[in-house]
Amino acid sequence: MNIEKNVYKKIKPIVRVSFVGKEKFFGKGIAELLHLVDKYGTIQKACKSMDMSYSKAWKIINRLEKELGFKVLETKAGGKKGGESYLTNEAKDLLKRFSKMIKEVEDYAEKSYKKYFT
Repeated sequence: MNIEKNVYKKIKPIVRVSFVGKEKFFGKGIAELLHLVDKYGTIQKACKSMDMSYSKAWKIINRLEKELGFKVLETKAGGKKGGESYLTNEAKDLLKRFSKMIKEVEDYAEKSYKKYFT
């Protein structure tokens, strides 16, 4: 079968990277949740922006901390203004490394795709 190369110029590869221990516990979605907690300073606002339930977010965070063996969030109970959440230094380091790794994997996937399909 001879397919024109123009077809392959219209598509691109998508790569998903996840960390797995006993089960999948970290990937782009969870990284986004942590970035949003860092941005907004609260789990509640991060959840709202992702259309995620607060209880689901806590389940994800608890599983993440269990698998990693360290805390990813520090929290302060709310008062009139509500609670606050901060990423730990370990969580910030995890996000930084994960972002760099994702970029490298995506760049490699693009390079490999071009090698074989264009």
